[in-house]
Amino acid sequence: MTYFGTKELRPRQNDFYLYIYVMRFLLNKIINVLKFSKSRYRRKELIKKLYLKFTESFSNEQVQAKFWAMENSVALEDFLTQVDNELFFETKMVCNDIRTKYSSLSSSFAGSLDLGGGGAIDLLYFLCRRLRPLSVLETGVAAGLSSYAILSALNKNGVGSLDSSDLPYPRIKNPEKYIGILVPDYLKGTHWNLKTNGDTKNLNEFLSGKKDFYQIIHYDSDKRKKSKKLFIEKITPYLSPKAVFIMDDIQDNLAFKEYVLKNKLNYRIFQYENKFLGAIFYSDL
Repeated sequence: MTYFGTKELRPRQNDFYLYIYVMRFLLNKIINVLKFSKSRYRRKELIKKLYLKFTESFSNEQVQAKFWAMENSVALEDFLTQVDNELFFETKMVCNDIRTKYSSLSSSFAGSLDLGGGGAIDLLYFLCRRLRPLSVLETGVAAGLSSYAILSALNKNGVGSLDSSDLPYPRIKNPEKYIGILVPDYLKGTHWNLKTNGDTKNLNEFLSGKKDFYQIIHYDSDKRKKSKKLFIEKITPYLSPKAVFIMDDIQDNLAFKEYVLKNKLNYRIFQYENKFLGAIFYSDL
């Protein structure tokens, strides 16, 4: 027996509960952003990102950048195999294991949290093992895929340290606890220097009084063209003569193309999951 009006009330009840859910969801986001903005450094970084996102939205270089990257890209696997086939085999074994652990971790959050990507970790691990760097820098940590790969290589080498710069996701509650969550404790120790106040402040602290040079740099933070150019300008004096500079998502704008062509640098472009990354080699591998 159907109670009179039930069929009409249920949709309204569903709409009401959906409205309450959406409002609570948005309110939580706003509260998280306000908490995030209590830090002066993070607030400035957030405002800068929003400003650049707005101003650069009027100058779309994606089509040109992606076409150029595609035309000049080479297969990463072929490149690494040609340099050192035995090391490439080791790289695949280690990085596949890291990806399996990342997949398991991502599944545990099941859509409630986007942990972000990690770029071409095979290249990072391979280069760190091949070049045995004493000092590595990365920007953009997220869950820690790239950090895990780099630290694994440094641990295998028995030498080297990693400086990592990140900015927590402002819309997530307690976002700091998710930064580098994938990296196991045994790889952290004194070899990992992680800072989470955004690239501007983090880099100033990393570079202040720095006596050695970075041999491997992985840029995977703010995708805006101006941010990329400012980073290149700031980090250049701290590059080793034998450095490798890796920049993710070069298909978003022409920052990487303009820099390497203007300075006549030796570079390679690799395609990774429908995106492109550029690597500048200041000396032979």
